[in-house]
Amino acid sequence: MLVESLQWSKPLRTRIAPTPSGFLHIGNAYSFVLTWLWSQLHQAELLLRIDDADQQRIRPEYLEDIFYSLDFLGIVPSCGPSSVQEFLDKFSQTYREDLYQHAISLLKQQNALFPCRCSRKQLQQNKLCTCLESPPQAESEQQTAWKLDTAQALALELRDWQAGTHHLHLHHLAPYPSIQKRDGKAAYQLSSVIDDDFWGVNVIIRGADLWASTGIQLHLANLLGKTEFQHALFYHHPLILSLNGEKLSKSKGDTSLHAYRQSASAAPIFRQIATFLQLPSAEKITNGQTLLDAAHTLEWPKIF
Repeated sequence: MLVESLQWSKPLRTRIAPTPSGFLHIGNAYSFVLTWLWSQLHQAELLLRIDDADQQRIRPEYLEDIFYSLDFLGIVPSCGPSSVQEFLDKFSQTYREDLYQHAISLLKQQNALFPCRCSRKQLQQNKLCTCLESPPQAESEQQTAWKLDTAQALALELRDWQAGTHHLHLHHLAPYPSIQKRDGKAAYQLSSVIDDDFWGVNVIIRGADLWASTGIQLHLANLLGKTEFQHALFYHHPLILSLNGEKLSKSKGDTSLHAYRQSASAAPIFRQIATFLQLPSAEKITNGQTLLDAAHTLEWPKIF
């Protein structure tokens, strides 16, 4: 499917959406650069969207690390905050809490959510949620999560570069995802949909480990009437892996860009991405400009 065949009333806009809950790692850099490259090849706007809804896990040094990392990679977003202070003053998710709560109310009115006391581990083990049959008592709902009822096999359609029109069966991918957390705040899946709609994002580039998130978010967009998100174009890129073949992650303490910046240039990152994209003379690619120059020599469907 070619970008030129898509019909939108707004400009093409994609985004990078880090969470300041730890120092960013090489896997984040890989995803950021791929998203930046796509935006450059298609003259699309690139939004920096920082997800800071989980305030208990946010640290000033993690926020600063996002901007240091983008500078290290030579990525300059075309919209969004350009500094920590500008983010705190204008772009924090705390300013959109009313939008999240309004969406939660709409979903409850549709009976799309149900109160649940089950842990994620319990749901992973049992695959069934007893709270659907025996909901928690009303007096305990203040400390109860609200989850999306996916018991019905929901078939969702998404447009993906490599898969074309793809059908997702949501319950198999993500049984009963949390939409409102126990503290009453919106969970990631909902806030992400609301934010992408708020900022006019219509192209979403993310790792192949996030197919389940895509399914959840498409279903939420359908329920909430978020038309542009329903018709967004997705690209689920392969993951960059550690030496033992596992996914890189902040929680496992994988190679952080914070440490990487102290001892190396970004050239190895760009060479690795060029090799993944099978660009000619990948060993000569050392930065964003040389990567972009090489990418321009190929037809874009071969890259994305």
